[in-house]
Amino acid sequence: MNGEVTNPTVQRPRRPSRAVRAVVVGVAAIALVGLPIGMAAAPPPKDDLVGVFGATNTEFPDPAFLVNGEPVSGQALARSVAVFEYQARQLGNPLDHRTAIKQAVERLAVQVRLRQMAEERGYAVSDAELDAYLSGLVAQARQSAPDPGNLALLAAGGYPSWEAYVADPAVRAEYRNALLVNKLISELLAADPGLTAEDLQAKALADAKIELRFSP
Repeated sequence: MNGEVTNPTVQRPRRPSRAVRAVVVGVAAIALVGLPIGMAAAPPPKDDLVGVFGATNTEFPDPAFLVNGEPVSGQALARSVAVFEYQARQLGNPLDHRTAIKQAVERLAVQVRLRQMAEERGYAVSDAELDAYLSGLVAQARQSAPDPGNLALLAAGGYPSWEAYVADPAVRAEYRNALLVNKLISELLAADPGLTAEDLQAKALADAKIELRFSP
């Protein structure tokens, strides 16, 4: 899943820090460079999270776009679009499909650029750190009462258990990226009390050169 960053397959028992979520979830306007490749017909909106996270890409090329030359997969974009559309319908304010695509591209671009920024500054997440974090997630899930919704989401992603989920290399890569960004943002905010999550988002967007591989 090239470029598929912190875009979950199933609901997570625990998330990165509030600062990270503020940056990753926030959306701002940026210029998009389209290439003359048409998209397939848009799939019907998903009515539940199982449909959202179990969906496969039938709409976008692979890669769907580049962020500073780094590819982001069509699957990552399709799933992010489905999440935006689902959340908007739940709030009673449905998005048109093109708006959902634009917002999804922007969010993924921010995620990718933040991870690039962390790597450029020498931040890293060791296997031991990642294993400890994922072990904590599994333990937390095991200690709580089974959630039928979470179990359905696991099944939709093809995972028979939480252990199988966190053993997936793609899932491990997503969590490694999230922890990497968490380190970057936590240290930058601690070093400069005047800095905000919105400032970091704006920096990520300003540094992100986005090249679409489809015509929006």
